[in-house]
Amino acid sequence: MSDRIDPLEKLAECERATLTSTDPIEKSALILLRDLWLALIDQLPTLSEAQAAEEIATIEKIHAATRGLGKSGMH
Repeated sequence: MSDRIDPLEKLAECERATLTSTDPIEKSALILLRDLWLALIDQLPTLSEAQAAEEIATIEKIHAATRGLGKSGMH
């Protein structure tokens, strides 16, 4: 279970980074990522485990691809 991505933690990570980012492009990307994680969290009760895992993996790929987008980099 420890290797599973926690959508709530990812949401919190984006929120924290949004508050500290000074780069407008990075901040916009973080807000969009935060919204993706939030939408997924809202949908989790209706998804099968396989569907949830697929959605989590997709959003995590987007999240990973945007790291370092701004000057300060995303965490």
